[in-house]
Amino acid sequence: MNQIHYKIGQLVAIRNHPYFVIPREKDNKQNLNAKYIGSTITSSSDNYPLMLVKEYTQSFDTGKKFNENTLTLNENPKLKTKYLCSWYDSKLGRFQEAWFYQDSLVDFPTVSEEDKDPCSIDETKFPFQAFLRTTIIERYKTIKNQARENDRFVSSSFVIKEKRAESQYEWLNSEHGFTEKLISKTKVKVQWFNVAKGKYSEEWLPFEFFKATPELMRKKWTFLTDSDKSFNAETSTKLMDYLNSSNHNYFIQNSLLGQNLESLIFYYHQNSQRVILDERVHAFDEYLKKNKYEIEKFNISVNSEGINRFKSFYAPVDLIVKKKGSDESFAIDLISGNSLINDGQITSELNSLSQKRQEGEENERSNEICQEISLYNGRAYIIQELLKEKYNRKDIKSKLLIINNKLNNIIKEFDVIECPVSLKKVTKQ
Repeated sequence: MNQIHYKIGQLVAIRNHPYFVIPREKDNKQNLNAKYIGSTITSSSDNYPLMLVKEYTQSFDTGKKFNENTLTLNENPKLKTKYLCSWYDSKLGRFQEAWFYQDSLVDFPTVSEEDKDPCSIDETKFPFQAFLRTTIIERYKTIKNQARENDRFVSSSFVIKEKRAESQYEWLNSEHGFTEKLISKTKVKVQWFNVAKGKYSEEWLPFEFFKATPELMRKKWTFLTDSDKSFNAETSTKLMDYLNSSNHNYFIQNSLLGQNLESLIFYYHQNSQRVILDERVHAFDEYLKKNKYEIEKFNISVNSEGINRFKSFYAPVDLIVKKKGSDESFAIDLISGNSLINDGQITSELNSLSQKRQEGEENERSNEICQEISLYNGRAYIIQELLKEKYNRKDIKSKLLIINNKLNNIIKEFDVIECPVSLKKVTKQ
């Protein structure tokens, strides 16, 4: 009997989708170890959609098979499965559908079911906002010189208005013990503004198509000790607030761009490094391979509680990597950079903040980029010292990785150096 490979609501694509790399092992019909590698598409004809499984049907194919022993054709009933897949087309302003056999599809290498952040149905909260799961991936697609095509399969948010339960009993084939048709157990009526037609549209769709948030996935904090899980951040101070307090006219710009890059790399990590959504993540993937690094920890929260020489502060560590076959490890600070770094004005040498400057002047600089990177260096240096002293990472080193589109996605790597000026700001007097 044919095993059902794709679940309702699962992300899939046609097997020849240009973003999928499928290992060519013999008879690899299960598309094992397939990777999704996003890149710039040069032609809109290669702009294939990701799809969601809406339903499937099963039926017996009463074919015949040649028996070499008896030299006769014998009945060979085979259960065949077809999947109805759906995607949103913004040009038409509606959902499209198509049928596929299992061997024609490849599944998106997504995270486990519990991490997908599905909406929870609370009828007392109708209506509420939700997001199509394919859109969350499709929004990173780029097509060279055809900006309008970038959003071809990207939808706006939807409003879920009501739900209904669906029965499966009428499609159960009790004689042969299989389900002839399977649909979602719960469908929801969604409403959205149809830009193509200039009006609001409604449709009943599987509940599994939607997420509660537009995020790729919810990042979870990682802790190096159990005691850190109960640390109260409300009674402490962000490390960068200490370092940046002397100049109220200067603000770190690593906000949306930085958070976006961190989320993309976190998603890449959580998907066993099989999902690369843009060129920056591709550059990071190559960086890991080139240096033979393995990601040990990601999205770590550290704090100075219990270290007498430090004021109370907390800080994030983007990731800790370890060199394969070695005890060498590095704390990595991922930086997208502000508009100046986006313009390519970047130093080739990392300098520490000067101890000679008067209080309040250390962030005023003739070369703002050099000073901003120096500020990040100061933070990374303090975190490095904290990791050694509190978390017993005696030999850990730190690096700054700067990567963005305007730098042609070439990673600028800096080894963190000592910064007494920054260290003094968090040291008790």
